[in-house]
Amino acid sequence: MALVAILTQEQKDSIEGQYLTDNWIFNCSLDNDNNWTLGQPQIDACTVEEYQWVKTLPLVEWIPPVPTPPTTGSL
Repeated sequence: MALVAILTQEQKDSIEGQYLTDNWIFNCSLDNDNNWTLGQPQIDACTVEEYQWVKTLPLVEWIPPVPTPPTTGSL
C-alpha cells in the first residue's frame, strides 16, 4: 500500500520540479479522483527547509488512476 499526501493545485505548483534534496526533485502524481498527490518517500526524504511543510500533510492510501482506452488509432 502506497501512502500519499493530497495537494491543492497551489501546493502542487509551488513544489513541482523543485529540489527536495540535493539531487532529487519533487514529482507529483494524479490519483483516481484527479487529485494531485505527493508520495511518502519524497515527503520523508525532503531536506529543503522551504518545503518542510510537506511533512505536516496527512497521508492517505494512493488509488492509481484507471487508464482510459485510446479513442484514436488502430491496433
